[in-house]
Formats: sequence, C-alpha cells, structure tokens
Amino acid sequence: MIHTNTIRSRPDALALPAGTRLDGALLLLSAFTGLVMEGMTRALGWTFLDIGRRLERAIQMVELLLHGLVEPGPREWRRLENLLQVADSVMTYRSRQGARVIYRVRHETLYLYSEPVATSHNEVHLMPRALPRQSLANLELRCDPTPETVAWHRDYFGNDVVFIAVNEPHERLVIRTESRVDLRAPAPIDAERSPAWEAVAARVRRDRAPAWLEAFEMVFPSTYVPVSEALAAYARPSFASRRPLAAGAIELAHRIHTEFRYDPAATQLATPVEEVLRQRHGVCQDFAQLMIGCLRSLGIPARYVSGYLRSAPPPSEKGSAKESADGAFVGAEASHAWVSFFCPENGWVDVDPTNDLVPGEGHVVLAWGRDYEDVSPVKGVRLGGGGHEMRVAVEVRAEPPARAD
Repeated sequence: MIHTNTIRSRPDALALPAGTRLDGALLLLSAFTGLVMEGMTRALGWTFLDIGRRLERAIQMVELLLHGLVEPGPREWRRLENLLQVADSVMTYRSRQGARVIYRVRHETLYLYSEPVATSHNEVHLMPRALPRQSLANLELRCDPTPETVAWHRDYFGNDVVFIAVNEPHERLVIRTESRVDLRAPAPIDAERSPAWEAVAARVRRDRAPAWLEAFEMVFPSTYVPVSEALAAYARPSFASRRPLAAGAIELAHRIHTEFRYDPAATQLATPVEEVLRQRHGVCQDFAQLMIGCLRSLGIPARYVSGYLRSAPPPSEKGSAKESADGAFVGAEASHAWVSFFCPENGWVDVDPTNDLVPGEGHVVLAWGRDYEDVSPVKGVRLGGGGHEMRVAVEVRAEPPARAD
C-alpha cells in the first residue's frame, strides 16, 4: 500500500504547488499500478487487492482533498483527471478481469477388473494448472489400494503429472482428487480487431521469438490430430481472405456446434478425426480435435485443452433462478476438452466448440498439449486384470460468494 503517512508527516509539503503535489501522487500511484499488475499471477496479489482496495481509494481521495485542491487551475484539473483515471484503473482492475468464482472440484475414476491385477502403473493429469486467472488453493489425491510409489513431475508442456504404482493384487482401482480452485473469467477480446489469419500462419513459420516458437510446435500433426486438405476445406468458409483470426476461429467453433451432433455412443478414443468429419457426430474430445485439425491444416497454431465444466444445479435447484444463472454445459459431470489457438495480441485464446462459446469462469483448466494423448486424465499399464470397466464421476460446485462489505 502507498505510504501516504509520509506526506502527512511533512508540514512543508503543504507549501508545494498543487500541481507538484498532484504530480507526485500520480507518480506514486502509477508505481503502485505497476507493482499490482506484475503481481497478478500470484494469489496473494488478489488477496492484497481485496483487503486494501477500499481503504486505498479512501486514502487517495482524502490526500487529493487535503493537498491537491488548493485553488486548482486548468493544469491542476487535468492532473486530477489523470490521477483519477489511474486510481480507477488500479482499483477496478479485478472487476474488469471478470467475476471471481471459487470451485470445489471432485473427480473419481474407478476401474473394475474381471480378474485380479498383479501390478498397475498410471500417470494422472488431474491437478488444475496455475494460471494468471486460475490458482489452486489445495489438492488432495487418494488412491485405493494404497500405492507403493507416488511421484510428481512436470511434463514438457508444463502440466503437473502424478505417477502412481500399485504393486499388490487388486480387482478394483479408485483414484480420487478433491481440489479448491480460485477462478476468474478472462478479459474479453475484440475478435474483429485480431490480426488476419494468413499473417499469423505466415509469421509462425519464420518468427523465432520464444512465444512464436512455442506456438509453432502446435502447427504439426500429432497422434490423434492429422493435417489434411479435407480438414482445411471444411475450415475455409470461416476464413475468408484477411479475415481476423479470432473471428474466424469463433465462427468455426459455432459451425461445429451446429453441424455436428453430440453423441456419447458414436465414437471411441481411436475414432479418426476425418471419420468424425464424415459422420458429423461425436463428443467434446472429437469436436476439439476436429477443430484443432482444421486450424492446423490452415497453418494456425492450436492446442488441446483438458479440464472441467461447472456442474449443473442439483435437483433441488432445478427451475430456480440459480439454474438460469448456473445453466448446465454440454459435457459437464465428466472431464471436458476444448481448443486454444494462438493469437498474437491476446496470446492463447480458448474456444469451446461443444458449447459454442469462449470459455469464462465456468471452465477449469487441467492441462494442455497437442491432443488427448498428451493430457488424458488417467492412463497407464497393468499386468493381468482381464477385461475391465471404467467409471468416471466429476462434480464442480461453486462456493457461496463472500458477503459484500
């Protein structure tokens, strides 16, 4: 917080011209702005603002009244206007970033085997990523039977991964996680003011700046996402010459949403993307990988995002006002998938073709990679077991909002 007490302790400061005092206050507040913005990737930064924003605004206004409004002339009024703009920028930064929601997330994966399993080794992508707008308050991971080995590491894409080894005979395996995630909606983008898609496709092949090199990795085909003329042909109606990239991507997501049918029984993990394109049905994983293939086939960097959706209201709240505010997403109650494309002015921009929207505070990010293969929630190998059945249950519930001051 700005140490305004320093000004009060110096009576000679009152002898300074009003304009000088306003300039000094503006300089201090601008420095404070930089400090706050730099710290916004840390949960403590948000806590700092929550505690201090009202007091800080009050102190600044008092300082202005005491030291800045002594016979102000035109120049002083202009300085005052600048100061008010900076103060408002600091104090309302959080609200411009979107609503804050704290979620309780529960995920359970259950494997039932027809015969005993002697040993099983699994990799788990179930830890929400730390992002400028998303922070993980706590996480508990439980496994039954108790694993002999639990090891954490971070993969090539920066995702948190847990390795679990169960080396005793078992006929069922349960992996549960419970987490508390503090989430804010991203700042809105102006899709029509994004760069032309051809310019991005051309630049990503020649620019060697770190951000562009990272994006370039997401142009090539991967295990589940091919690059083909058929996919490019499907995408082209949304990407006329020099059309803004974000506008074209959002329209492509809308077309997939309207032209494809959500059908959990239609596809399997190994169903090829081009078969999904022909049959026009699938699930969130299929639609995400289809859209990624379309974008990459035009040379646009795109990656696969795995995560969760806000759960539908419980039955006791059906038909209530809460249901309209917290309406159900398609694909909730299980892990979900969507797309992120690289847009230079905005960084990576998410879009959800299954739900036809740009994700906000209802989407919790777990991991990202080239396709499902890189970020599957649970994958592994086992010795024995015969046939198996897998059941997955996910619940994402918002905590009641804190009482307003």
